[in-house]
Amino acid sequence: MNRDEGPASAPSGCVTAQDVQQFAGGRKTAPAREAAPAVSTAGSPGEFETGQDAFGPVVFEPMNAIRRKTMEHMAHCWSTIPHVTHFDEADITELEALRLKRAKKIEAGGGRLTTICFIIKAVAEALKRFPRFNASLDADNQRVVLRQYCNIGIAVDTPNGLLVPVLREADRMSIADLAEALPRISQQARDRKLGLDEMQGGTFTITNLGGLGGTGFTPI
Repeated sequence: MNRDEGPASAPSGCVTAQDVQQFAGGRKTAPAREAAPAVSTAGSPGEFETGQDAFGPVVFEPMNAIRRKTMEHMAHCWSTIPHVTHFDEADITELEALRLKRAKKIEAGGGRLTTICFIIKAVAEALKRFPRFNASLDADNQRVVLRQYCNIGIAVDTPNGLLVPVLREADRMSIADLAEALPRISQQARDRKLGLDEMQGGTFTITNLGGLGGTGFTPI
């Protein structure tokens, strides 16, 4: 380091680590740009606003009630639920043949037989065999709650945000029951016709991103 750039304390004129730290701490940094106040272009509550932050123009989008609740719940889940990811492959050729064979009969009765119906049934059976995956932690009372029921939540992407309607006692439902119930509750979620009780009590949640392709993902 040149002496004009910073003092060297050692008799030999060498710059020590302490010299560097003192020099760096004493340098003045340029003041950050202050964010300009937002300029409202909204004609009514809930509409977008334009403005400026410290780096450039921005658009402010107010969160609706669903997105606020989703944010709070996902933050809670992230901090309280252990996360583990495992990927594997399965040959479902015969299962797909069975689905196609039964699909028309199910559709004639008003249902829709999709692959996820079989996944729900398989998950429900697995939760009965391995009940600790159907459990929750009661931290206040220092105990594990082993649920004796199996309510499967199904994450549904809607224009208003992510909703999770719950299929109660999914382990007692047949594939035909699931094929009828799944499209119904999914459409109710998209139409915002779900009651609060229809989104409570889930013990396990399934998220289906099959429509996006890929081989696996890690949900929150």
